[in-house]
Amino acid sequence: MSAAPFWTLRRLHAALELGVADDRPIRAICTDTRAVQPGDCFLALVGATFDAHDFLAEAVAKGAAAVIVNDAQRASGLGVPALVVDNTLHALGALARYKRRAWGGPIVAVGGSNGKTSTKELIRGALSARLSVHGTAGNLNNQIGVPLTLLAIPDGTDVAVIEVGTNEPGEIALLRAIAEPNFVVVTAIQEEHLEGFGDLAGVLDEEASLCDGAATAIVPAAETDLLREARARVIPTGRVITVGIGEGDLAAGAHGLHADGRGWMEVHGTRVEVPLRGAHNMRNALLAVAVAAECGLSPDDAARGIAGIDVDRVPSMRSSVAPLGAALLVNDAYNANPGSARAAIALLGDVAGGRPRVIVLGTMRELGAAAERSQRVVACTQRHPEKICFRAGFFLDPPGTLPIIRPIRAPVRLSARRTVKPGAFAFGVRHEERLKRDGAGAVNRNGSQGLRMKRPSGLRMKRPSGALSDRRSS
Repeated sequence: MSAAPFWTLRRLHAALELGVADDRPIRAICTDTRAVQPGDCFLALVGATFDAHDFLAEAVAKGAAAVIVNDAQRASGLGVPALVVDNTLHALGALARYKRRAWGGPIVAVGGSNGKTSTKELIRGALSARLSVHGTAGNLNNQIGVPLTLLAIPDGTDVAVIEVGTNEPGEIALLRAIAEPNFVVVTAIQEEHLEGFGDLAGVLDEEASLCDGAATAIVPAAETDLLREARARVIPTGRVITVGIGEGDLAAGAHGLHADGRGWMEVHGTRVEVPLRGAHNMRNALLAVAVAAECGLSPDDAARGIAGIDVDRVPSMRSSVAPLGAALLVNDAYNANPGSARAAIALLGDVAGGRPRVIVLGTMRELGAAAERSQRVVACTQRHPEKICFRAGFFLDPPGTLPIIRPIRAPVRLSARRTVKPGAFAFGVRHEERLKRDGAGAVNRNGSQGLRMKRPSGLRMKRPSGALSDRRSS
């Protein structure tokens, strides 16, 4: 016999502060008409180029038992209860916070400029050794993804791991107020979204706000500015735990990388094998071990869970390593920023095995006025003569390098559905085929088109105006 659904019409009204209603059951909250099932409540999100109110009739035809709208007129005549709110995106957050409080279990929130998704999966793995864990799917870490993740917490879950992202000031505070995390993890402070944050101080202020009011914050020991901010922002009785290679409250002693770039380290006498590549992922694994300890797991438990993580959960193009004919491709092209570029280039050196190295650096967007300086710093960190920096997109050639691949000057039609525009990433199939033929040693592909995250159901949401009454801080 299946358990009764959590939601009822009465609970929907209570979460949205709409007064009293009856107790008819609601199967789930749904924002995508393609996924509506009988008994669902359909919530009509509104985006810059999309208005789900256009699909209300379709949702009801598929069995929706209620709808949440911000336009009462468009919901008239549907034959199901219509809950009218000022802003359906705010309503989604309110419902998620109501569900989070009703569930009442511990939540780990993971933020930072780089490594959020990888760290989230490492934490999920570490905790899964002994606990039932619910976590963010992929990197759905925005004002839609975080609420949907909270709403999807299954019965019987011991702990939830929620990834929290941002690309404008105040977004972390909004998401923190919805998730109300018990533990927060901030991975790093690096150049990101500088068009919105201005400079690294702005990035620090935004990312560190995840620690506001937290009881426990876990940060890398090497991030001294972040450490200072975290200590100032946790509750007076709160704790800040630091991790690092050879330093911190939780420190790895012996450590190293295997030939394929995967790391290993000794933590309190326990050997931890890290299935994700790169020295930076050893730091991320230490964050996971620290979270596990706070949740009552031993280092042995955490090590077993980390070693068994499903690497396919980590989205592609994040320090992935794959053969490319006679070459080896290190692909870190997903939403790269200067910090992740440096980590990927370090990984390239670790796995190249003495072979010639080719670095393909593409455009990194959303860096504002700091773009030229930040990207030149990355390029000029390459001091070894065997490293050749290809020029791609708007990236700058560092002094003394050989710009073999030039920026695209005119549109290039690759297929009936794909055209590369001027300034786009210029490392394509033709160049990969040449590398296969010529047998280059190792290749690093790195760049970004400024896409922060996947949007559920193809939506691109506007920033909501105002606040969720007492549910969000500004």
